[in-house]
Amino acid sequence: MNLLVSSVHPFRAGVQADLVEVLLDAGAAINGLPDDGSPVRVALMFGYVGAARTLERRGCRIGDFDVAAGLGNVAAMERMLAENNHAPGPEFMEEAFTNACGNGQIAAAKLLLDRGFDINRQLQGHGTGLHHAIMHGEGGGAPDGRLDVVHFLIENGADQNVRHGQWNATAIDYATYTGRAEIVEYLIEKARMIWIPA
Repeated sequence: MNLLVSSVHPFRAGVQADLVEVLLDAGAAINGLPDDGSPVRVALMFGYVGAARTLERRGCRIGDFDVAAGLGNVAAMERMLAENNHAPGPEFMEEAFTNACGNGQIAAAKLLLDRGFDINRQLQGHGTGLHHAIMHGEGGGAPDGRLDVVHFLIENGADQNVRHGQWNATAIDYATYTGRAEIVEYLIEKARMIWIPA
């Protein structure tokens, strides 16, 4: 299952979610052979939201906060936060935030911001939510990135000049590298509004 939900070819052919159904009908382990919940996590890591939603609809386990965020399952997130009974640590929130942004889940990202998450934080050096929104658009059927998430993040204070901790790339570097023309134009316009008074 993990090979299917991490593969671009069935996604681009428009059959990935259907093949997930076929494998599940044939007895594939919905939570992975070691029962670790990896199929839905892998689908979200690659930005294949359709495959992840199929797994969710078919009853996969959503035991982790970052998985619930990537699926946009705000009810599960709120339940987990209530059960946690204390303020979650930054690493816990960061994984959830980048997963939400990379998979187009604005409501989940908003919940985290409302809980005090720093929109520009990248504790583990793996990029901010803005980096993830730009890089992981295609898997959700958004070939030009997640422009709606980029808008949301910029309007809520995301700094497009923050550099990715590993690749030393800004948001516009990412957008240029991945050919996200609409995002490049939007980021240039926002930068112009900041530096050139009307």
